[in-house]
Formats: sequence, C-alpha cells, structure tokens
Amino acid sequence: DLGLDLKSMMENDIVTPVTNINLRYKSSAKLDDRIIIETSVTKMTPLTMVFTQIIKSKETMKTYILAEVEVVAVNGEGKIYRRLPDVLKLAGERAMQE
Repeated sequence: DLGLDLKSMMENDIVTPVTNINLRYKSSAKLDDRIIIETSVTKMTPLTMVFTQIIKSKETMKTYILAEVEVVAVNGEGKIYRRLPDVLKLAGERAMQE
C-alpha cells in the first residue's frame, strides 16, 4: 500500500502513466476463477517507479501472470516531472520497506 489514494494524487497534481510493461504468462485462468492480484514496489529511480504484480488463483495459489509495470510521474497537463515528486518517492520507499 503506497498510502496514496486517487484524491491525494490529484491534490498533488500527480498522474502516473505506464511507460513500460513486461508480462510473463504462466497459466490460463478461466472466466469464473477467483483471483488474487499482489502488487509491490520493487524498484525506484529518480524518474521511474517499478511495480511487480502477481496474478494467481485464490483457491490453489497457482500463478497465472507475472508482470513488471514501470511508471513515470506527470502533472495534470501531461508534463513529465524530472524527478519523482517527494510524496510519491516517500510512499514508494515506505512500500519497499514493508
């Protein structure tokens, strides 16, 4: 949990578009399968943040998808921040320590 909700992101004029995604397909899920999506912050640079996501079966814990999602921070007008805003950087650092 980054501790940032949509409202606080908007108040701080931060939008985080995906710039790169790497998906590794492991197994098929069926339409009625109950799934769990685990998300963690696994890497930060001055400009980007990388989330790792694991999508798996709630019943068997079998992994369906592994994903790495890289985002940058932009303001509401679409201008890229040259460094992650402090509020986002601190939230990411806290999440990596958990």
